[in-house]
Amino acid sequence: MQLEKEKKEKRERERCRALAQRIAEEANPASAALLGEQMSLLTEALHRAGVEAEEWTEGSEAELLVVADPAWETLPETLPARVLLVSDESTVMAGWAEQLAQRGYFRDFGWRSKGRAQQSALFCTSQPTQLKMVRGYEMEMDILRDRMVRAERTCGEEAELIARLRSDLSLSRSHEQQLEKALGEVTGSKFWKMTWPMRYVVSKSRQLWHTLPFFVLLRELRSGGIEGVRELARARREYAALFPGKVMRADRFAPVELLVRQAGDQPAGPKISIVVPLYNTPLDFLEELLDSVVNQTYRNWELCCVDAGTAPGVGEMVQQRAAVDPRIRYRKLEKNELIPGNTNKGIEIKLNTIPVKTKKWQWDLGFNFARNSNKVHSLGESQMYEVENAEWVGAAGVRVMAVVGEELGTIMGKDYKRNENGDIIVDPTTGIPSVSDNYTALGNAHWKFTGGMYTNVRFKNWNLSAIFDIKVGADLYTSTMRAPTAPDAPKRRSKDGTAGISPKKDALPPDSKRQHGILREAIWWMA
Repeated sequence: MQLEKEKKEKRERERCRALAQRIAEEANPASAALLGEQMSLLTEALHRAGVEAEEWTEGSEAELLVVADPAWETLPETLPARVLLVSDESTVMAGWAEQLAQRGYFRDFGWRSKGRAQQSALFCTSQPTQLKMVRGYEMEMDILRDRMVRAERTCGEEAELIARLRSDLSLSRSHEQQLEKALGEVTGSKFWKMTWPMRYVVSKSRQLWHTLPFFVLLRELRSGGIEGVRELARARREYAALFPGKVMRADRFAPVELLVRQAGDQPAGPKISIVVPLYNTPLDFLEELLDSVVNQTYRNWELCCVDAGTAPGVGEMVQQRAAVDPRIRYRKLEKNELIPGNTNKGIEIKLNTIPVKTKKWQWDLGFNFARNSNKVHSLGESQMYEVENAEWVGAAGVRVMAVVGEELGTIMGKDYKRNENGDIIVDPTTGIPSVSDNYTALGNAHWKFTGGMYTNVRFKNWNLSAIFDIKVGADLYTSTMRAPTAPDAPKRRSKDGTAGISPKKDALPPDSKRQHGILREAIWWMA
């Protein structure tokens, strides 16, 4: 339904654009007034074509009146010098033409109605000569005659096509009846009924020949010999190790030998990371998902499952599969941030490599780096939405907001008042900075980028591992550092008596937005 609505709106926009282009090029009015439906679309199209357009009102001084769907409109009392009628039905033109003729308007045949889907006619107050009127109406009649001839020709061709199709259908039905009759004679014969036990035995024998292990072995020996049977057994063992999925089995789609050969003869390729956000996923669907990935012939991949749900079986199943296949990774999230947020979490764990691997030694090294660039485009009827509110700050509290046109996580608060030079204005008696009454964007609570490194060294049964994590670039609001903005901060007054403040650099940088607390760019790391 929504798709059909969008298609219809697109067609209307295209039709209005073409009409506006014709009006600008052929009628060339300085201004136009619109009456009827589609006024908004046609007004916009006329503005783009360079014609001033507005809704029709009594007393309008527009040079051209455009009437859309005249059947639903009433002829205004006052009219401009030219009137353009636009309608999907040509039958409504006659009534309006009669009314316009009574008021001294004549058809301008210089304007041609182009297109069968939408008819248009231009009327003006200047009376043409009798010869021009006769010639114009005859040209319109010629157009109608040509359309009628084409329509009759098309109808004749369609009628011939329908007759051929009916003949083919009749022959097909006759042939179907003959086949049904022959089949009935065969199945109803005594010979068919007497041979039913034999046909049943043959059918079951074919099934046994294709399924019973002894017969399968005989068939394989016949086709490939003893060496072929050994090769097939080896391929099946390798298949069981390479493709452990039981639900979505790979051998349903290709022979075992081909799957093993493709998995073993792969050129060096990039690692493909598959990020899957989970939320109380049904276990049967989850098992099919895991099998469909594990049973790929391309081997250089990793599956990153990010679980924000509460169902315990989901995490247990993924962790069991991850214990067998190290390419499957699992992470449990503390908070559900829906599919976009959970997917971003999953991207943080997508790179891993094994630089060294021997019988006794193995070194695993993993890196992650994430950067999220976003912008709030729409919030319904509102322009902002409060995500978090620092109520403990009191009247000078800050809020983490979703603001249209800004990044998600914008910190909104009351900034200091400043003079024309950008200095912070303070109270001349107390020396305390003056705070604005309006909320403004002070920073953003999202990290500019996050990263980390994981390393694990294994020697036989001994493991030594370390994790390094870093987050850079988020703005943090701290109320504990409000003390440096107290009255003991150094003050400065201008010649005109305007109070300003030049704070200490480590307390309040003058070239950045700060609040009644301190807003600092944060760097967080952990090892």
